[in-house]
Amino acid sequence: MKLSLLMITLVLVGCASAPITEEQAIANAISADATMRNLVSTCYQMGGQAKNVAYSARKAWWAANAPIVEAADRGFINAVNSSFGQREAAPVIGTLRFTQGVQNTAVAKVQALLGNTDQAEKCIDVLAPYVAGEKDLMNDPDYAPLYKEMMSQTQPDLSVMETARLANAKQRKYGRSLYLVQSKVVAMGCQNADITLLRNQWPLEVYDAQCADKSYLLARCEWGKCDIF
Repeated sequence: MKLSLLMITLVLVGCASAPITEEQAIANAISADATMRNLVSTCYQMGGQAKNVAYSARKAWWAANAPIVEAADRGFINAVNSSFGQREAAPVIGTLRFTQGVQNTAVAKVQALLGNTDQAEKCIDVLAPYVAGEKDLMNDPDYAPLYKEMMSQTQPDLSVMETARLANAKQRKYGRSLYLVQSKVVAMGCQNADITLLRNQWPLEVYDAQCADKSYLLARCEWGKCDIF
């Protein structure tokens, strides 16, 4: 399974015909988790009942779906590893673009769900199925068999993962959310930012951005969902 195939699959999630492939299952799980995290983050900031429901939704979702999302992420890592037959820069760039694509798609979905009016009320309505478990990944009969298979697979070979990490380091010290952080700091007016990766322990990443005016921003990312401070 190649990284480029996963990137194409991400675009096709939701419009593919049977039979479902492992690539589609990986992309679907990662995309669903990204949408949930962006939705929860947006609604949590609204305070009040929307904040309370957002907290409950995130807790319920992760309790039920964490093993699937983690298995999908292992599948993604294996796809990165299998791509090292290409030139060394390709997996690095592909990984960044995949993570950016997942998050951009999730943000667009959340904007479509909440619209521009009565967002707090919509948050409560949209998050209710997450709290009730109706959005759990195993509820989809088309994907459930592949999720079970993904979770039953053994943990990735740590020596292979270390090889991948070292190969990436030859290009640059990077995190999977680097492109997202770059776009977010520019949107906040931080021009010509010098971005440094302070913590690279996926799914947690921390970046420091020094702007052209010598001001600083800090970015904290979890599973590709980044907040700027």
